[in-house]
Amino acid sequence: MAPEPAPLLRSSWFIKLLAIILVVFLGIFDSTTDCLAGQPDMEAGGPSENEVKAAYLYNFAKFVYWPETAFKDEHSPIVIGILGNDPFGAVLEETLAGKKVGGRKFEVKRFKWVQDLERCNILYISSSEKQDLEKILEKIKGWGVLTVSDTEGFAERGVILNLVKKLDKIRFKVNMDAAKDSRIKISSTLLQLTRIVTAQSMDGDK
Repeated sequence: MAPEPAPLLRSSWFIKLLAIILVVFLGIFDSTTDCLAGQPDMEAGGPSENEVKAAYLYNFAKFVYWPETAFKDEHSPIVIGILGNDPFGAVLEETLAGKKVGGRKFEVKRFKWVQDLERCNILYISSSEKQDLEKILEKIKGWGVLTVSDTEGFAERGVILNLVKKLDKIRFKVNMDAAKDSRIKISSTLLQLTRIVTAQSMDGDK
């Protein structure tokens, strides 16, 4: 009797495939964020800071899971809302052009004031809204929104993903309690690349 083929997880081709996927994933993030060896940084002719942040918003969408109620149907787009002063201009639309995640296209909406907010899947909260952050989070409570900001300290105040610039590189923190409250599940792959903010660490970070 011929020997049974090796289980899928033990086969050499499958291991190689996993390695390729990992390299591609890290390449996506490293080339747009950490600017590793061989990649130009933001101060040396590489992507601009806003281009890096726009790329982050796109990549975040690939590694988070929204509650079922976050979309009307399987064809609904992933709506990215920008609240307050818009730092992106045309960069965000250019970054998202032609891209899909889970078969969903992207749509960008801009809101000037808290009272203008409509349902969206990702909400980028500008630093101009620092004084109204608690009011904003209260308004979107229960919507199942992935909140993102680049304002230092926003993760400690309840924003789920907080972009932080350090040494000309963009990193990010995640508030897992805020994600849980919003019923947002974050891929373990993404969590490996971030610093997790917990209730115990907040006082020390302020």
